[in-house]
Formats: sequence, C-alpha cells, structure tokens
Amino acid sequence: MTQLSDDEYVARVEDGIAHWRARNRAWMDACEKIALDQVHPDVTVRFDENGDLTVFEVDDDALHKYTNTELEQIMTDALRQTRARFAEQVRNLYAEYLSPGDPRFKPDVLGVPYVELPD
Repeated sequence: MTQLSDDEYVARVEDGIAHWRARNRAWMDACEKIALDQVHPDVTVRFDENGDLTVFEVDDDALHKYTNTELEQIMTDALRQTRARFAEQVRNLYAEYLSPGDPRFKPDVLGVPYVELPD
C-alpha cells in the first residue's frame, strides 16, 4: 500500500468517522422501528435500544378480569418475554450495522460503500 500524506490520512479518518456515525444513527433508527407482537393482549411493553423500559401499559379491563396473582404473572411474563425478544433483535441489528467481525455484518447496509478506517 502506498504511503498516505498527512492530509490524505486525515481525510480518510474523517470519512471513516462520518461513515461510522451514520452506521450508528442507522442502527439506532432501526432499533426504534423494532415492532414486536404483544405477549398478552392486555399488557403493552416497549423497550428502547438501551434496554430501558419506555412503555408499560395494562388495559383497565385487566384489573377486573384477573386476580392480583394472575395479573402479576401476566405482567411479569410480558416484561420478560418482550425484553428477551427485543434484546435479541437489538443484538442482531448491532451485528448487521456495527460489528465488522461478525458474519451477519452487512457492509452495504447504508446503501453506500463501506469505509474502513486507515491503519
């Protein structure tokens, strides 16, 4: 490989940083679009890309349909299962967007050529 001038090296690094910032933004956008089926029709659960709970809603009718113990189990199952399924999808998206060493990595996921940082 030919030796890069300082300006060429800096330009490649800047291009690489811009590319990886775009990949990170695209990954975050993809995480926001994850749509999972509800585990139970009376409980709605949603997590963000950091694994933080953002939505937890229990239908008002559920308070009358189930005993406290049943409702507790329904809510626990909904939280656990949704969190596990969401985390799996986030990991898969992370591999596609941000993990070049992973076989699931998609270099062209942005629709532009993949930019590697120079050595």
